[in-house]
Amino acid sequence: MDQHRPTLLICTVGATAQATLKERYGIDDTGKAPIDRIPHQLREAWESRATDGTVTIGLQDAYTLLAELGNPLGKKFRDEKLDGEKSPLMARNQSIFAHGFANVSVTIFDKL
Repeated sequence: MDQHRPTLLICTVGATAQATLKERYGIDDTGKAPIDRIPHQLREAWESRATDGTVTIGLQDAYTLLAELGNPLGKKFRDEKLDGEKSPLMARNQSIFAHGFANVSVTIFDKL
């Protein structure tokens, strides 16, 4: 298996959430999402992170938001247990497409 495939898969997962938020819910930029576009339950939890009326939405938060909006992608993400600290997507944070330089392993790829 090409060593970059797992990392590219994870990037695709993130891009899918961003595109869905943009196309279906008008949230154009997950780096500066208007806090008033966030459902009430999440807004209360995320308000402390807001700056100038916007909040940054990371990968897992994007799928949490989709689930709260009733989107099937968000629900599937939750059902597959891809949210939370034990998610195989946590490997993304150490990958070259997020905050680190590591490749995502085949083991993580298989879990996805």
